[in-house]
Amino acid sequence: MPHPHQTTSRGGGNVLKTAQANEMAQQEFLTAVNTQINSHPKVYDPGYASQQDANIWDKMRQDPNLAGSFDFYQLQVAGDEYKHKPGREKDPNSVLLAKICDHGIIDEIELLEASLYEAAEARFRGSSWLYIHGEHKHLDLVGDGDMMKWWVPTRLEPLDKWSFRKVHDVEKENQTKKKHLLWQFRELGTHSQWCNIDHPEFFMRVVFGNAERSLGFGRGANDSLFMFYRYVQVAIKLWLQGAEKHAWGWVIAKISSSSFLRKGNKTSTQATNMLAIIAKMKSLKTMVIDKDDEIDIKDASGQGHQIFKELVEMLYQSMRRYILGALGPTGAQGDGGSYAQSKVEENSQTSLIKFGRKIIQSPFSRDVTGLFLNMNRGNIATLGLQKARRPRFVIKSEVIKDPLTAAQVVQTLLSSSPNIQLDAEEISDATEFTVTSGEADGLIKGAPAPAGGGFGVPGAA
Repeated sequence: MPHPHQTTSRGGGNVLKTAQANEMAQQEFLTAVNTQINSHPKVYDPGYASQQDANIWDKMRQDPNLAGSFDFYQLQVAGDEYKHKPGREKDPNSVLLAKICDHGIIDEIELLEASLYEAAEARFRGSSWLYIHGEHKHLDLVGDGDMMKWWVPTRLEPLDKWSFRKVHDVEKENQTKKKHLLWQFRELGTHSQWCNIDHPEFFMRVVFGNAERSLGFGRGANDSLFMFYRYVQVAIKLWLQGAEKHAWGWVIAKISSSSFLRKGNKTSTQATNMLAIIAKMKSLKTMVIDKDDEIDIKDASGQGHQIFKELVEMLYQSMRRYILGALGPTGAQGDGGSYAQSKVEENSQTSLIKFGRKIIQSPFSRDVTGLFLNMNRGNIATLGLQKARRPRFVIKSEVIKDPLTAAQVVQTLLSSSPNIQLDAEEISDATEFTVTSGEADGLIKGAPAPAGGGFGVPGAA
């Protein structure tokens, strides 16, 4: 058996060349990254799309063919119901701390849904930043009637990614002789200088695709969408040029050359003159020709127009599928049945939305919830909750109600045992029917199933 690095007579040389090419590519990548970090005072975003077109996100975001897909994804990720999950479900102190965070954070932040909607941009741009505004308020977050002074976040202000840059920390480099990097911030619309972020705890930073080669900027979907969007721009440009060129269709001119040739001129000269007349005709909408000449305009077939139309539709459809993980919300097309396709796309889209929410939930728990607990550590110690496990922020999944299924479950439960008691108000909410119990406690008692089978009569003695 030959050595792994030994060439053989049957394709071994190609294997070795491939290995050498991979090694060279690896070395070039490492060299490029080190050069990016060490050779410039500022570390630039290595994203391919942003390097080719700094405004690519604004262009795609304002494109009406893609704006709806971006909105749908960001709205689904942002959700509209939130809670803090206790660090320990069975620990009363952890449960109480999660309740305090719900009232002090979720209930106090203005337009939380809109802020998380903006944070969901991180999937496309690589990262997103939000500034945490807050103030002190006297609140009863425990629910025992005692008012305490709490610091609570009141607003999460979305900040543009270009308001931040990564630079070398010269002071630390001089002290340790090692490369240190830090983030700087400059507010848009002002003439202030770039300044170091002295209090990073007041910023919520969401990073998508935080691989080593992204240098902390994240790796967004813009890099994948950029190629097809560039093709769309080129295709539309050629499409419009073709529409302008072929709007008149084909112009067939028949010229009378007999008198022209008798004067010693060439037929080609007469044809050139006629072309100039036709070109002028298109702009003036008027034409003067010899009475013996003939002009015939043939309508264009539109075949080229159809090709460009299908190409642009295919490119947009591919981008929408990538953004949403499906085509359902924007008009799915395919050879299979619509129901089967919708079920497959639903699973794909659900996984994508869940992952997008996790990318936001973790930074929120770290930055917003962490800041709230740190700013109120005195109150937490006073309540004896210093040993409670930190809660996690969770975006709750929307559950679509099915009244028929709920009614069947309720009937099955109530007919299974006389010991089961269900709240009439909860049954009304689940089945969307008004249900009353007739009891003071508002409960409906179950009844055992008859001996012969079937269901019992709930509430019967």
